[in-house]
Amino acid sequence: WNSMRFILFFLLWLTPTLFALEYGQVVPIEKRLSYSGKQTLWSTLIPSKSPRFKVSTSVILNAMPNQHRLQGELKMAFRVQMSRFLTPWMRVSHAASSTFLSEIDMRFQYAGDTIFKVNVHTTQITTTTEPPKYIKLNYHWQEVVEHDMYSPTLFLFVLSIAFALLIALTHCRRRRIPKTLS
Repeated sequence: WNSMRFILFFLLWLTPTLFALEYGQVVPIEKRLSYSGKQTLWSTLIPSKSPRFKVSTSVILNAMPNQHRLQGELKMAFRVQMSRFLTPWMRVSHAASSTFLSEIDMRFQYAGDTIFKVNVHTTQITTTTEPPKYIKLNYHWQEVVEHDMYSPTLFLFVLSIAFALLIALTHCRRRRIPKTLS
């Protein structure tokens, strides 16, 4: 049991540091495609195409080859940091329409050294000619400043107690029984 407790303690201690990132460090990201209900396995993007912590940049992803010959709907999804964040499926192309995915804006929200939210926004283009050969993937970083709610709450609590004591002392002084002469 002692070894089990040690292992459990070690894992609990290690968990917060698993996702701690440093400036410029590659953030693990994977891509998955879906076509006519069939899905590919997750494939890791190479480091040059992956986001880097706190570094806003753009990369170019190859669109599916011969995608203008597809008969169904082609969709793409991403997962970031070992499935901590999953994006919704984004339509890359559809045989019934002439709209194609041309750009993806991926916004990372972080505080300190931890990512806590990932949002995506897509841009579709309509073309009657050949579909785009590339998809532009933009990585944006937004720092969210954590607000310290403990200090203002503690200040209000102490102020309330001081105010209550002041009222109690004032009330006791007014109700003091005068000494009678005997």
